[in-house]
Amino acid sequence: MISLTTDDFTQIHSNTRGMSSNDHMPELDSFNLQPHADEFNIKPSEIHLSTTAQLSNVSVFGITFLGRAHQENGTLCQDFHLFKDLGDDWHLYIVSDGAGSAKASHRGARINCEITAHLIGQLIEKLSWKQQIELPSEVEWHMQFISICRFVRNFIEEKVEELDEVIKPKDFNATLLSLIVTPMGMLIGHIGDGRMGYKSINGEWKSLITPHRGEEVNQTVFLMNQWDKIRTPTLKMSGVLVPETRVIKEKAVEVGLLSDGCENFTWNCMQMDPETEIYRDINTPFTPFWESIYNTLSNQNSSQEQKFSDFQQTIDMGNRSCIIEDDDRSILIGIYSDQTTNHELDTNY
Repeated sequence: MISLTTDDFTQIHSNTRGMSSNDHMPELDSFNLQPHADEFNIKPSEIHLSTTAQLSNVSVFGITFLGRAHQENGTLCQDFHLFKDLGDDWHLYIVSDGAGSAKASHRGARINCEITAHLIGQLIEKLSWKQQIELPSEVEWHMQFISICRFVRNFIEEKVEELDEVIKPKDFNATLLSLIVTPMGMLIGHIGDGRMGYKSINGEWKSLITPHRGEEVNQTVFLMNQWDKIRTPTLKMSGVLVPETRVIKEKAVEVGLLSDGCENFTWNCMQMDPETEIYRDINTPFTPFWESIYNTLSNQNSSQEQKFSDFQQTIDMGNRSCIIEDDDRSILIGIYSDQTTNHELDTNY
């Protein structure tokens, strides 16, 4: 893997600056920032969004819960997730977590997922990545992901002007986690916090990103922020560039993306270093959880409906950390196997 230097990053930002979503992607006009009609009819006890997919080599399960604090005060779910089959065993996973302080962040999370999925699909087709014998380089993928993030931000900024309501672009603040799984490996890109990881073919669980965290508690960066402002040194959070991208040339047995509302029961997070007595984020998947989920979702004796029901129960009530979590929770998982043969996709929200 090639590491990006600060000079690489600055040059990439300079070369991709100033693009307009409408100038370059006129078909994006079919998308809009208007609230969905059913957003105002969601009952507090209902799952906000669920996804199941059974494809030739992967079973996908995704769920977004309305946070218990939001249930109590009657606010909307600010998380969103999306899975897209890109064809030829290329799969796209996206999770977005809206800022609690932004009044339209639930719409921002949704549009982040939908527009990003559209742009990534077009990017792969236009550059014929499926026909290549290897994945794009670290520099190329980083450049393309920056362009995608700018397109989404510019799209929202332009569409806000068309809305018949008093609202600002920052009201759509939300994070973005994106994972493309291919037969050659994985492409990773994100802005903000959350977690992402995978199980390698040798059985080792590894983290794929470093969450962007600020100096204050719960501080992060959102796609709508000016993260690409030219500055010296280049913007970093938690020691990594914004956005952070990676190219992993390794196949996965299982992948998982989640908003920070799920991290307390799925991830090893803050732990004290016994030598320095300073707490640090060790950022590794909590293996017992992921092995349990893998066993549940890969059970050949259970129906898809039963697997999802068990999955839902685990995320909602699996242990004390699940039960006491007040925040919205989104988790999107792919189980890779040669045993699945059915081709069905179902998303409900």
